[in-house]
Amino acid sequence: MQSHLSAPCAPVSGISLPRFALIVAFLAVVSLSACTKIEQGLAVLSHDVSTRIAPIPAGVYHSDPDHVFVHFSLWHLDYSQFTGRFDDVAIALHFDPSAPTQSQLDVDIPVASLNSGSAAIDGMLKTEFFDLKAHPSIRFTANTTTLLDAQTGQIEGMLEMNGRTHPLLLEVVFNGYAKNPLTGVPTMGFSAHGELDRSDWGLGKWVPAVGKTVRLQIEAELVLDP
Repeated sequence: MQSHLSAPCAPVSGISLPRFALIVAFLAVVSLSACTKIEQGLAVLSHDVSTRIAPIPAGVYHSDPDHVFVHFSLWHLDYSQFTGRFDDVAIALHFDPSAPTQSQLDVDIPVASLNSGSAAIDGMLKTEFFDLKAHPSIRFTANTTTLLDAQTGQIEGMLEMNGRTHPLLLEVVFNGYAKNPLTGVPTMGFSAHGELDRSDWGLGKWVPAVGKTVRLQIEAELVLDP
C-alpha cells in the first residue's frame, strides 16, 4: 500500500524543512538585531542630559577610559603653545546628591602615559623632567568643593607630582547627567580647567625660554559602578 505521508525532510519549494527552519531563525535574529539597532539609534537621537543634581543616583563613579582626557599646554620659545596629553587617566568620584560638596574625588595619572605626539620629546620629558622611576604617578585629591551656581564650581585639592605636593584649584563645569543611550548606565559629564607653575613641582627646567605656566584642560565622562 502506498503511503501519502510526506517524508520528514521533504522539500518545501525546493528547500528542506531543517534548512528552511534555519533560514527563518536567521531572519528572526537579523530582524531582532535590526530592531535593537533602530532602538539604539532612536535613543541616541532623542538623548538629552539634565543639569539637575537631585535625580543623580548616589554611588561610586569611575571615568570611562574611552572618554576621559587631560590635556596640558605651555609656551615654547614664545612661538607656540606646546600641547600634550596623558593617555591613561583614572578618576574615582564618591558622589552623594544630597551633599554634592562633600563628594570625594581622586585622580591617578601614570606619567608613562604622557603623549605629546613626539616620541623624542616624550622620552626627554620622562627622563630629564619627571623622575619616572621614583614617582611613576601624578595624583590629585580634592579637599574642598564649592558650588558657584547650578552648573559651575571650584575644586581645591592637593596635586602630588614628581615627589612634591602643592595645592591646585580647578574651575569645573557640570555638563549634565543621564543614562547613556547605548549602555543604559548612569553617566555624568564634566569639564575643568586650571593652571599651575611647573617649577613648584621641580619641573622648572628651561624657564623662561619655555613657559613655566602650564594650562590644564580636562574632559571626563563618569559612569556609575554596578
